[in-house]
Amino acid sequence: MSIDLEKAKFRTVTIGATAGNVTTYLQPTTLTTVSKRWLILRGRLTLTTDGTVVNRTINLTPFSTGLAQPMEFIGNSGVIPASTTKSLSFGEGANSVGGTLGSGDDYIGLHRPIIIVNNNSLQIAIVNGVAGDSYSGYIEVLEL
Repeated sequence: MSIDLEKAKFRTVTIGATAGNVTTYLQPTTLTTVSKRWLILRGRLTLTTDGTVVNRTINLTPFSTGLAQPMEFIGNSGVIPASTTKSLSFGEGANSVGGTLGSGDDYIGLHRPIIIVNNNSLQIAIVNGVAGDSYSGYIEVLEL
């Protein structure tokens, strides 16, 4: 696959406040009218949990729409208990769950950019999320 960087466009994809029991599927085709590809560069997701006593994690997975299944597992945050706000950042670097990179967020190091093609997506899920939880954030991509 050849990439024409002259035509590439840097884009910040915003994830608005979403209930913790709702899975988000981000696709290049949901934000553009033509078929595109994304290189996932970096991002940050923040989860605020309600008082329901259950541990949650933020989970990132490239998802194949055509196969209706995950293609690989990128990673997840550390445990986020009830009545807590915690963030998961990801980008270049080494893995550091519970680490002190940046502001002390959990961090997933991407050793290579993740490519999302056409109708495939980046799946954001809150494991054990409930309707009273809320997550939001952003992902920076290079749109090709």
